[in-house]
Parts: sequence; structure tokens; C-alpha cells
Amino acid sequence: MNKEKESKLSLVKDYIGIVQSVATIAAIIAGGIWFLSQKESIPKIVLSHQVAHYKLSKDKTWIQLKANFENVGKTPFEVNLAKVRIQQVSPVPDIFANKLTADNIFRNNGRVYWPLMQDEYLSSNRFILYSHEKDSLEYDFVVPTNIEVVRLYTSYRTKYDTYSTVISQSTVYNLGNK
Repeated sequence: MNKEKESKLSLVKDYIGIVQSVATIAAIIAGGIWFLSQKESIPKIVLSHQVAHYKLSKDKTWIQLKANFENVGKTPFEVNLAKVRIQQVSPVPDIFANKLTADNIFRNNGRVYWPLMQDEYLSSNRFILYSHEKDSLEYDFVVPTNIEVVRLYTSYRTKYDTYSTVISQSTVYNLGNK
């Protein structure tokens, strides 16, 4: 009877060992899946604009646009292409004023495409923002002093693996030149 008990005890130990091994393997797999799911594939960037302007002469005003970035995520943000645009809002040129109708704005998906003053595409592989870093890029424009209101737009494209991400910001700025 002693041998029978030992045999049953040995079987129970073997069974518990198998269950323990299976549970350990399942825990390792679950931990790996959890770890891989924690990786962000898209950068999380907070983008804001700071704008200042100074009258250079009776007919020229300098505008400085500062694009501020903060990477609040875990994935690095590397700029592959930047687009910077300044558009004239006021005074509205006569040739454009005729196009400012509710019908035209509606057909353009509710967006007014203000007259373009300057449009720049900048290729750059040198701007990289790692997790929890802050940085900024500055742009300068010189416009005629009669310009009262402008729209400043920045867009930054980054490419990871098989997709690209675009982060953009638009600011309407009153120069107060009357």
C-alpha cells in the first residue's frame, strides 16, 4: 500500500509539474504580448505657434513664426518634410474678394483658401524629437506694411515603416497695421 501511495503521489507531482510548466509558458507569452502592445507606432506631438512682428520700415514688416514641439509619447518624431505657408487674409485683394461667397466656401469643404504670399517646402532629416523632449523651429517672413491679418500654417511629415504621419498647425495673426 505504501508503494501505491508513492506511485499516486508521484503521478500527482508529475501532473502538477506539467500544469506549472504550461502556466509558466502561458505567462511568458502573455507578458510578451503585453510588452509589444505597449509600443506606440505613431508619435504623439503637441504643436503650437508663437508669432511676433516688427515694423522694419514704412513699407516692410518682419514676422517671426516659432513652431513649438513637445513629444508627449514614446516614439521618436523625425521630420522628413516640412511645409511652411503664409497667406494674406486682410486686406482681401479685389481679385479674391469675388470668390468669397458661401457657395465657394462650402464647395471647398468649409475652408477658405486665402491668397498665398509664400509657400516653402523644406526637406530635413536633422530634426528629431525623442520621447518627452521639447524643441522649436523658427521661420521669418517679410511682408508689406499694408497687410493687416495673415494666416500662418506649418505641416510636418514623418515616415515610419509603411505609413507616414502629418502634424500641422494653423494660426491667424493680426499685425495691427492700419
